[in-house]
Amino acid sequence: MNKNQKGFTLIELMITVAIIGIIAAVAWPEYKRQTIKNRRSDGINALLQAAQQLQQCHTDEGGYTKTDGSDCFFRTDSNKDYYTIDDNNTLAVDSFTLTATPTRTDAECTTLSLSNLGVKRFTGSGNINRCWSQ
Repeated sequence: MNKNQKGFTLIELMITVAIIGIIAAVAWPEYKRQTIKNRRSDGINALLQAAQQLQQCHTDEGGYTKTDGSDCFFRTDSNKDYYTIDDNNTLAVDSFTLTATPTRTDAECTTLSLSNLGVKRFTGSGNINRCWSQ
């Protein structure tokens, strides 16, 4: 090769492509895990905010339903719209269970739920620590 020639050899290019491929193979799954974890945090925060709204109504009205028979208000979507919140008709004078359902598929933690007693549950193939960690 002439010393004045500039550029990369095919071997140098293939090594670079291989290194980029290895880095991407390691980084992409971790990126996906962090994205899902951040979305779950949005759902957990939405459940906690909704429960706080219901607790405030309980303080004001003497129950999770108002004295006129209507239900206490709580927000039904998360801040970033990754989850919807529903009481599944469990709102009673002395109890509730709220359920957060992701707007995008999450097989590991299909739903998250929180009761007025602070009991945390989930459905899916994950575990309670993974689904409820922020």
